[in-house]
Amino acid sequence: MPQVRRFLIVTSSLAAAPVLLWAAPGCTDVIEGDTHNHYYSFGGAGEGPATGGTSSEGGYTSHLPDCPQKVDLSGLELDPFEQDGHRFYFEITPEARANGDAQICSYGTDFFGSVYRLDDQGGACPIPAINVRVLPAGTSLCADTGKVEVDLPGQSSFRPWLEIPNIKLDLGEFQALKFKSGDRILRFNNGQADSTIVREAVALGIWRAMGYPAPKTRFAQTQSNVWDTEVRPGVTASHVMVQTYKEAFFSQSLPEVRHVWEGYGDPFTQWGNECDLWGCCDEWGCDGEGGGELADAVDAQPAPGMDVPGPGGPDEPVGRGSFSGECQWSVDEDCSEEAFDRIIAGVTAAPQGPGFMEATADYIDWPRLHQNQCLSALTGTGDDWIHNTNNVVLAILESGKAIFLPYSTDISGDHPWYQSTPYTGIATLTQSCQGDPDCWDMALSTCEAMLDEFEDLDVSETIVDERCESLVNAGLDRKPDAAVCESLVDFYDRRPASLREELDSLRSGDGGFGGAGPVEPPEELE
Repeated sequence: MPQVRRFLIVTSSLAAAPVLLWAAPGCTDVIEGDTHNHYYSFGGAGEGPATGGTSSEGGYTSHLPDCPQKVDLSGLELDPFEQDGHRFYFEITPEARANGDAQICSYGTDFFGSVYRLDDQGGACPIPAINVRVLPAGTSLCADTGKVEVDLPGQSSFRPWLEIPNIKLDLGEFQALKFKSGDRILRFNNGQADSTIVREAVALGIWRAMGYPAPKTRFAQTQSNVWDTEVRPGVTASHVMVQTYKEAFFSQSLPEVRHVWEGYGDPFTQWGNECDLWGCCDEWGCDGEGGGELADAVDAQPAPGMDVPGPGGPDEPVGRGSFSGECQWSVDEDCSEEAFDRIIAGVTAAPQGPGFMEATADYIDWPRLHQNQCLSALTGTGDDWIHNTNNVVLAILESGKAIFLPYSTDISGDHPWYQSTPYTGIATLTQSCQGDPDCWDMALSTCEAMLDEFEDLDVSETIVDERCESLVNAGLDRKPDAAVCESLVDFYDRRPASLREELDSLRSGDGGFGGAGPVEPPEELE
């Protein structure tokens, strides 16, 4: 039967009152009786918030933080990921606030996005901010960006401005700006999907410490003229700032990448892999352009190495299974769809069972895939490409091989939505590997060796405690964080032993947590 995608929709009351943390120096107290998940604090010295003057430009009153020495952004010499505690003040208009709250610029890429909207006169997207004031930690300098893009991304973690949203800051959309590090786009994640901002920082820290390319993170303080006007002057929130999969990341961490796609679904599944010149269909529907007769992509898939592969001939598209996604970054003007098609054609044409890994070695970076699978299970990252065919980030290397990168790692570390994240999963590649004895032995051996390395790292102290203490030292911790920090120490202390037990069970054929032993090669679709 076809795989079933799961969508977890989280709702919250827009009328819920925020929990306010009063930030006198060195002390925070919680007002009792308020609603979980809206955690603001009030910053500043003495009786009130520190301000650099007020402005009512655009309809909201801005209480800008003090700035003893203002310079151009380039004069900050700022790498956002060198330390915690940088401060960002977002000034937006009521129109920009309404457009962000409605996610009008998602254009269908988020779960509730819409392709069309009423009274579409153009010009609303990308959403402009009047200004963002950037105050690096530990200095007296600051910079005002002027007009830049500020949008509110997210699906289950999406929140409007008054509920502490995810924030995307793009310095290069209206101006040619970027930080010293080369980062042009910053993602401020809110931790609102029952995560807190600690889980993602810890999980990505583990991926990086284990040698797998993953984004850098830092904790940041955020402010907004929306909050100054509608909550109280000086109110602040805390976010985990995550490096995006763009040029700065790839130049620093993975320079051999050439093209990157982001989306959901399984590009290698044979279910629904039916294509004609109208496009490709899966169990959720069809998309594409053109016209012609449907062809079965499983029966008609071309041999690896065809210059222009296609299921029914060189002029027809390769099926991408249930995958739906967009090019996110490329060394060229756009991603090479031909390179993606070549990989899918080569993998789907390979016979299942013994020899699958060898037959697909020109298309898949198997050593990195085995590392990815182990780290996903080790960190409990359940809402990913392996366990939910979701949050897929597929990159193509200069070698022509594909790798997967971690995404949505806030759902990790014994998260209440995924408290059991097995080593095995539902992705076609990992299941096909399980059906190939050589691939399966390499996968298990890789993970066993990684567990030894993980235990040597003493992750509970070097990563969990370090991130949690840094959050406190930066003055950015809030009520839920301490409990999550304690739970993460417990989880990562226990996880190596439980995963070893699962690997032993899988190696013996008893099935582990994810199934009843090695998976038999799937029968060919009729």
